[in-house]
Amino acid sequence: MVVSVLVGVAAFSLVQPAAPAGRRTENVVLVTLDGVRTQEIFGGL
Repeated sequence: MVVSVLVGVAAFSLVQPAAPAGRRTENVVLVTLDGVRTQEIFGGL
């Protein structure tokens, strides 16, 4: 089930609305989870 949720989130993140011409990205946010297990995220520590 967790895999299904992650695949759904990944697929949804690829869909972007059409941006008006001339608009540029000002900020970029990058979130990384280095060394985090899924048990720590969904099941506590």
